[in-house]
Amino acid sequence: MLKFALEMLWTERKKTYGLIISIVTTLGICLLFLHFIVNPYLARKVTYDDILDFSESFCIMLMGLFILMVCVSLICYSCNYYMKLHAREIGMLKMAGLSQGKVIFYQLIQMMMVMVISIVITCCLSFVTTPIFLTIVYRYCHIHQSVFYFNFKLFKMLGILVVCILVVLIAMQINYINNNSLSSLIKDKYITTQKEDHRVFIIPDYIYILGYFLGLYAMYVGEELDAGFAIASCIGAISAYGLFYYFIPHTLNEMVDSLNLKAEDTIVLGDLALFMQQSKLLIVFIMLAVILIPTFIFSSIHMKMLHIALHIGAVLINFVLCLSVVSRFDIDA
Repeated sequence: MLKFALEMLWTERKKTYGLIISIVTTLGICLLFLHFIVNPYLARKVTYDDILDFSESFCIMLMGLFILMVCVSLICYSCNYYMKLHAREIGMLKMAGLSQGKVIFYQLIQMMMVMVISIVITCCLSFVTTPIFLTIVYRYCHIHQSVFYFNFKLFKMLGILVVCILVVLIAMQINYINNNSLSSLIKDKYITTQKEDHRVFIIPDYIYILGYFLGLYAMYVGEELDAGFAIASCIGAISAYGLFYYFIPHTLNEMVDSLNLKAEDTIVLGDLALFMQQSKLLIVFIMLAVILIPTFIFSSIHMKMLHIALHIGAVLINFVLCLSVVSRFDIDA
């Protein structure tokens, strides 16, 4: 089983590229931001008073959690794509008489090998990315220390993250096998499907537009920038969720029904509406990144550590979100 699983992984290696890129990106970004926790020249211990005061160290921790959430969404998209590509392979193994436990063991071997490859790539890249990252942070914060900082505790925490990611990936694969019959694994499946509206209380679509612009107004008209703008940002983000999940798809579908469009235009608009409904969580992350991060950047001008961390975080989050969009298009393709 071990030899066969590794041989199949090598034969179908092109199918794992997207997942490896997602894992390497996640581990690489988390490895950089772990410096704000482990590196003695950057780390600040978060206390209960810091939480109450919404201090600089607490904000950095929250930003790290948000980046981790975005990275997890990227891995979920990539893993979903990976499972769809390997569905027929798993179905054939079950047809050959392999038990559920052996199929899971087969996947576990392949996933562990993928994680090992990802860890090796991440560690090699860290010898380049870490000095660049620390050079930027140290120069901005006027810290005169070596930029070649590699600590055992840093890689220990990275190992814990690797185990958590591996557990999530295996759990997703087991759930996918259990929720799909043998026939559905063998045949080709359409991933993008129409979503039916099962809401008991239907909110008019224009309410989402009002809520979105109300959030923008509350954010940018106030006299000073503080944590209250985060609440306004969340109002706008929730409204953006409804805007992209209900208003725009409904409008596009009405255009398809009412306008005399060409066949290719009808297909494109219909697929765009479905894409928005399928990618609602990704769209919310994009809206939060676009609205929240610039607000916090402006409000943290007098906190150098948080200010530079937010700038770097903005670049990395947008990079991850771009990869998520590409993964989403790969699934649809």
